[in-house]
Amino acid sequence: MDYLARRLAKVGVNIVRFHGPLFRRTGDPAQIDPQGLDRLHYLVAALKREGIYTTVSFYFPLWFDIKPNYGIPGFEAIKNKRPFALLFFEPRLQEIYRSWARSIFTSKNPYTGLPLAKEPAVAAIELQNEDSFFFWTFSKRNVPPVQWRRLEALFGKWLTRRYGSVAKAIAAWDGYRDRADDPAAGRAALYPVYELTTAAVKRANAARRKRLTDETHFLTDVQRGFYANAAGYLHRDLGCQSLIVPGNWHVADPAKLDALERYTYTAGDIIDRHGYFGGEHKGPAASYSVRVGDTFRNRAAVTAPEALPLQFSQVAGYPQIISEIGWTNPNLYRSDFAFLTAAYGSLQGLDGSFAFAIGSAFWDQSMQKFAASSPAVLGAFPATALLYRRGDVAEAGGVVHQVLKLDDLYALKGSGAFAAQALDKLRQRDVPPGGAAKGPVSQIDPLAFYVGRVVREFGKSSAGSTQINLAKYIDRQQKTIRSLTGELTWDYGKGLVQVNTPRSQGIAGYLSRAGKVSLSNVAIAAKNEYGHVMVIALDDQPIAKSKKLLIQAITVERPYGFRASNGKDGRIEDLGRGPLGMERIAATVTLKLTGGGQPRLTALDEHGYPRQTKVAVRGDAGALTITLAADSPYHIVQR
Repeated sequence: MDYLARRLAKVGVNIVRFHGPLFRRTGDPAQIDPQGLDRLHYLVAALKREGIYTTVSFYFPLWFDIKPNYGIPGFEAIKNKRPFALLFFEPRLQEIYRSWARSIFTSKNPYTGLPLAKEPAVAAIELQNEDSFFFWTFSKRNVPPVQWRRLEALFGKWLTRRYGSVAKAIAAWDGYRDRADDPAAGRAALYPVYELTTAAVKRANAARRKRLTDETHFLTDVQRGFYANAAGYLHRDLGCQSLIVPGNWHVADPAKLDALERYTYTAGDIIDRHGYFGGEHKGPAASYSVRVGDTFRNRAAVTAPEALPLQFSQVAGYPQIISEIGWTNPNLYRSDFAFLTAAYGSLQGLDGSFAFAIGSAFWDQSMQKFAASSPAVLGAFPATALLYRRGDVAEAGGVVHQVLKLDDLYALKGSGAFAAQALDKLRQRDVPPGGAAKGPVSQIDPLAFYVGRVVREFGKSSAGSTQINLAKYIDRQQKTIRSLTGELTWDYGKGLVQVNTPRSQGIAGYLSRAGKVSLSNVAIAAKNEYGHVMVIALDDQPIAKSKKLLIQAITVERPYGFRASNGKDGRIEDLGRGPLGMERIAATVTLKLTGGGQPRLTALDEHGYPRQTKVAVRGDAGALTITLAADSPYHIVQR
């Protein structure tokens, strides 16, 4: 842990998400495993010594198989043993959860002398991971009948507060009644999440839609209520000083339900989400593992902007993080991950990004599905982390500001769909390129996120919504996107992204296909098919005047001996073994510098230590051309 903390700090990491179960696997489920808690305490202390914050995630339903002695009835009658959706309403599970929280956050950390509740290095606490009423797991297949009826009884109480009784609620629904309704017992039937999706709502008559509106409102209230109560327990009862991250999950139908999911998170302090990108991968365990016999096809993120998890609608007034993000294996084209995340995260004002997941304190020695300890990912952090943390790419203004009425969301009118050139032709005709249109926003161009910030607000009138005419920034015919700030350019036809700021300049994607690319102070020509090359000032000066520059070049990686039937992809014939090798660098970088004398060049190894390699250089500071050492991902230019 000490080594890992030092290594992460060295490459620019300043926050780590601890994500794992801490409860005892046998005996009383409400008890914390003391060895697991001790490891967490040591991790927090080790990271703190290196200036790194921790966010703590300790609950995920997939970790917690319900056993008969847990006191949570119903699971003996169904195949599923995971408590999907139960944490939001089941008293016994909530009691167990609070017991865990009390032990985790009030026990004294022997390595710092502070409980985690009072530890300033614990930046945030995540209430739960990847569970929601609005995801496909909310179904009668996953929730036992006794628990479903418990939730229906809560729905009956909610309806009674709203209408006076369940019978009066049915009357308000124009008499729409379900066979499972029991007005005398104060219970009203609930439908699985599928019934809240576009396809189901479209088939529903007006009376059924009224009923679905109330179910949606009820589920939102219960989920948000749990988050509010849990946050209150942590803050008031346990004295936790950390920010609260309620949840992070997807929904069954984003157009109908995503805004409500994010609204429930407003009971905490931070809005979160997860997202991944990868190529096609098929196999018996392809969702979490890479194995011999699996088949795959590579896919380049720079050619697929609409498929990336970097598209996120922020909630006005709340910080936004992505606590799990990654380009998954076995995709060969992963070396643009950190580059794109840093650049477009900065553009959108993303407040935190967590690469998933660190496999060890050292370099990975095999191909993992979710791999961050690898040359293509962690190897790319030094320059990209600095660009992101320093704010080299300016945060853009808003391109879409959408005001949503909660009553409309409860009525499953949705937050709008993605559509190319979403500003309708009538309004586009009247709004000059770069100008803004006022009024309800029913569609959002999926490329708008790469122009500037897309923000949601929950308010009383959608008339306060605005969106700009994106015609000046998005050219679908030429397949190009330009940021509102002018510092980022994306050619998704050719597969190349350019960053051009005073302190950071570089390119990512299909390098050899691009030929020589000239930026303000940097020109790059690479023969490598894929990767990124970035020049960044280490002394906070503009590149032209900097006395210490880092040149970072990251290509593609594979384990030693890895073989696929088509060479680059196809059927995996051999997974190979450690070490992971990165393709040798074949690139030149030309710098245009002012003053400061003749630069000195030093090639560095994969840990940032000087090599004895002689670097080929020609010209002077006015036009200095450097042939990068083939085996050095980093070069330092000093004057």
